[in-house]
Amino acid sequence: MSIKAVNTMEIRLHTGANTCLEDNLRHFAAGLGESPGCMGYSVTRSAIESNLWILCGHWSGEEQMISHFSNELLEAMIRSLVGYPIAISFSHFVAPDTATEYLRN
Repeated sequence: MSIKAVNTMEIRLHTGANTCLEDNLRHFAAGLGESPGCMGYSVTRSAIESNLWILCGHWSGEEQMISHFSNELLEAMIRSLVGYPIAISFSHFVAPDTATEYLRN
């Protein structure tokens, strides 16, 4: 099975590193990794910026990725971040349909 979609969330803490925040992110990522169609969900802390974490989900399909955006666990994770002085950015990527690409050429 190949990866068809990827979502990322960058979380930048304005006041420096916080191990409690990192533990919470890892807990939520483990639960989100059990979502239908999820091929893996990870948390990576930047080696250069100690106050930056990147959550990344890999999906077997675009529909599964989109569905997870309304997942109660993802919503709970975002609510848990409310008390932190942070900036969050979201991105997602979808692989082009190879059959459609082939037909266009």
